[in-house]
Amino acid sequence: MESHVATKRTDRRTGFTFWGGIGATLSGLLLLAGLLFPATAQATVNTIALHNNTAATNTDCPAGGAAYWHFVFAPNDGSAAFVTITLNLGSETVTFSGSEIVPNGTQTDNVFVAVPAGHTLTDLVTAGSSAIYTGATPKNFNLSHVCEGTVSPTTTTSTEAPTTTTSTEAPTTTTSTE
Repeated sequence: MESHVATKRTDRRTGFTFWGGIGATLSGLLLLAGLLFPATAQATVNTIALHNNTAATNTDCPAGGAAYWHFVFAPNDGSAAFVTITLNLGSETVTFSGSEIVPNGTQTDNVFVAVPAGHTLTDLVTAGSSAIYTGATPKNFNLSHVCEGTVSPTTTTSTEAPTTTTSTEAPTTTTSTE
């Protein structure tokens, strides 16, 4: 009777086992793939502080009659684009993004932001106000001008139930004996 014992298959020319050779080949292919197709780099978040918080009134404004701040990057050459605008409004900080940032025509480095309800054009505070952008680094993030218009007032609603006060004291009677 012959005994069948499992043996490793070895390539006589290199001394590698069959499976070790496949492993080395796969490792080499993965290394080559990594060199040819590097992982996509994470997008860098670029932030710039607001340069000024006052500007003249202008009529170059979106239709509709709302109050707006008009912001631009300098240089205003299309090399950068607003992603978000965070504004310190004194009593709160508000971040605008997406459709809240209104392009000036097709320009994405020259935009309008509507003044939020309960605020005025003069509530803008430079400290704590900034923009996140993509593209080339601008020299400044400027308030170009303001658009006077209507701002929705802040409305507050109470969810408390009205209170009723009832007295459980008995009425008193005073008699005079004069």
